[in-house]
Amino acid sequence: CPQCKTKCKAQDIRNLYAQKIAAVDEELQQ
Repeated sequence: CPQCKTKCKAQDIRNLYAQKIAAVDEELQQ
């Protein structure tokens, strides 16, 4: 993937999106 510049599995991509969404949710709640 562009972010880690390595071959990622679908699970890794899901984890990246989950972390991004969690960060956005925290920002919105604050």
